[in-house]
Amino acid sequence: MKPYTVNEHNEKRILVRKKIFHIIVFLLLMNEGQSQQNAQFTQYLFNQFGHHPALAGWRDCIEFRLGGRTQWVGFPGAPKTAFANFHTSLTRKKKGYLRSKHGVGANIESDQMGPWGMTRIYLAYAYHIPFNRKFKMSFGLYAGLQQYKLNVEDIVTEIADDNAITGKTNVFIYPDIWPSLFLYSNDFFAGATIRHIVRNKLRKITADSHLRYHYTITAGKRFPFGERRSIVPSINFKWASISAIELDLAAQLDFGNRFQIGLGWRNTDALFALARLNLGNLSFGYSFDWTTSKIKVGSANTHEVIIGINTCKKDMRNSDECPAFN
Repeated sequence: MKPYTVNEHNEKRILVRKKIFHIIVFLLLMNEGQSQQNAQFTQYLFNQFGHHPALAGWRDCIEFRLGGRTQWVGFPGAPKTAFANFHTSLTRKKKGYLRSKHGVGANIESDQMGPWGMTRIYLAYAYHIPFNRKFKMSFGLYAGLQQYKLNVEDIVTEIADDNAITGKTNVFIYPDIWPSLFLYSNDFFAGATIRHIVRNKLRKITADSHLRYHYTITAGKRFPFGERRSIVPSINFKWASISAIELDLAAQLDFGNRFQIGLGWRNTDALFALARLNLGNLSFGYSFDWTTSKIKVGSANTHEVIIGINTCKKDMRNSDECPAFN
């Protein structure tokens, strides 16, 4: 048998390491569905448009949302998320409750986890129709691009200057579409969205890898009590075929649509508290998560801040107001 030369041995070692590297990247991408393939948010009611594009243009004004989340503070490589979005309705002539309308918007989201980063840019369209005198239904979708980026400089290898990992970054860009459906009234809401409907094949990672469907279902109802007070219990359900079910249960106390406080529980890793203050056309939201999973050994704190700005007139805010959006 012909012995390996030094060069042949090195080439074989590099080839093996490259295969291992691709497998690791693939597992990072696909197993995030079990932990964090899509960004996690505690204040899902304060950023419903970011989860359900069918809500684009539900109000006849422009709404902006800006937010950031620092998860597991102090934990090396922990997720950090930022987003910005806006949406508005298109002008229509028909008045009254039996009116349909169109909505448009855009959403930008960035999620960073150690060397692995994701950026998503979407345009949104929605069509709202009256279901009856009380309920309205909307259909919509996000269409855009998602970029996955691996910063090789942040990866520590066993061998310095390992030839299996070359360059500074690896970037993958894929198209993406999310269809969405939402039903709402002034005291109830329920919506469903499917992410990654295209199921892109990730051939730059491995020949057989692809994105999976990710399902999100949100629902809640307002129960008034006392004078201008109410409680809004809600549920946020997320699932992908490669992951465990993630379930958020929360309840918020609302004081005249001026101030809200709430508590909640996430089955995978946290108890959380949240608060929101509405000052005319400005809104400020904050939430704090207490980690309950094994990660609490390294970090038990997560902070999330969201700022809302709208151009709505006072009668727009008080007419047919839904607890999913106020």
